[in-house]
Amino acid sequence: MVGDKNNKGFISLWDLRDKMTDEEIMSTYSLIRGEFEDKHPQNMVDASDAFVLTVFPFGREDEQPDEYETVELETGLYDGLPAMRCVADNSIMVVTDNSL
Repeated sequence: MVGDKNNKGFISLWDLRDKMTDEEIMSTYSLIRGEFEDKHPQNMVDASDAFVLTVFPFGREDEQPDEYETVELETGLYDGLPAMRCVADNSIMVVTDNSL
């Protein structure tokens, strides 16, 4: 987790659409999602596109509780590293140490 509340170093994949090819965006998204899922197997992750991940507080095989809250994570780059930014509080998570 990175404590950059100003988000100066974060650029969303949405904002990079004109600078990256669709293949580069999908590759970055796949890396971000894969790293997150590997590190958080207790959470189910879903996405309707490559720009925002929805994280559920239970796994795919778990029984779904009646009430729960999801977390929305925007995909992007933080100082050139694949990262996610929490939509609710703007906290940033760098998901890998390998630069693109």
